[in-house]
Amino acid sequence: MYSTAQCLGKLANIMANQGTYDNRTLMTTDQWKKSHAGIDTQRESTFGNRTSFTDGGIQTFGKLEEPISTFEHAQNLNLEGFYGSVGEGGGSAILWNPELKIGFAYVPTDLM
Repeated sequence: MYSTAQCLGKLANIMANQGTYDNRTLMTTDQWKKSHAGIDTQRESTFGNRTSFTDGGIQTFGKLEEPISTFEHAQNLNLEGFYGSVGEGGGSAILWNPELKIGFAYVPTDLM
């Protein structure tokens, strides 16, 4: 998908607030809960590192029992409780934490 950091940041903020924020509704609370349920920690990401995904296909982050690579360890460091996506190929990121009710995004300036 193509987007700006500002738009992705707004989306992250909406997701951090269970689908609704500042009179913007992306999904019902029930839909949000279903999309964030059922975490599977044994899937492999694009570059072969283990990562966690919910039943809704949302990447989750947190402590791994035994990281198998430096990148895998770094990708999860201090991100426990966050959901979203870090662009392993292009460097973009969108992350949100529903417990802390924060969301943010980063998009490199050379987006193509």
